[in-house]
Formats: sequence, C-alpha cells, structure tokens
Amino acid sequence: MKATITINALSEQDLTNTLINLATVISDPDVSSYELMDGSYQIGQANLELEPTP
Repeated sequence: MKATITINALSEQDLTNTLINLATVISDPDVSSYELMDGSYQIGQANLELEPTP
C-alpha cells in the first residue's frame, strides 16, 4: 500500500504534533468517520491518500 500524506503545518512542532495525532487516529480500526468523498482521509491538519500496490 502506498500512502501520501499532506500536512499544513506552521512550525516544526505543529508538524510533529500532527504526525503524532495521525499515528494515534490511524491505529484505531474504525477511521471511516474521517473519510472524504474522494476516498482520502482528513485527520486534523493532515490529508491521507491510500493506494493499493500490486
């Protein structure tokens, strides 16, 4: 699986906090509430796109 993560961060600390939050949320088996209409996930300041790989 290929993951593309886009984060809008104003500082290095903001980036770090967003990554920690992202890791916490995606470890939960039910992330469907974060799914957007295009199939990506919006989790706080992060947008996560997942693509299957062959």
